[in-house]
Amino acid sequence: MLLDTHVWIWWLMGQPELPFGQRVALDRLAERELPFLSAISLWEAHMLNAKGRLKLNRPFKRWLREAASLYTENSRVFMTRTPRRNGSFEY
Repeated sequence: MLLDTHVWIWWLMGQPELPFGQRVALDRLAERELPFLSAISLWEAHMLNAKGRLKLNRPFKRWLREAASLYTENSRVFMTRTPRRNGSFEY
């Protein structure tokens, strides 16, 4: 299963936008194996933070490192395309 950025963030942060049943299903899935996360989700989280749409209780860099650590350690980041500094994408 590949998580959408918003679902990933809502799940990690316990946000009410993610319905209870879906949260439970993701928790159960994660007990067996982590769902995949697109590399672009890391960039999207950065953009949400830069626009003030992601409210965190710690510095963003620390939050992102902690949020993504399980995925990168377990090779669960799905690399589709990588954003470049100029806004274009590298395939």
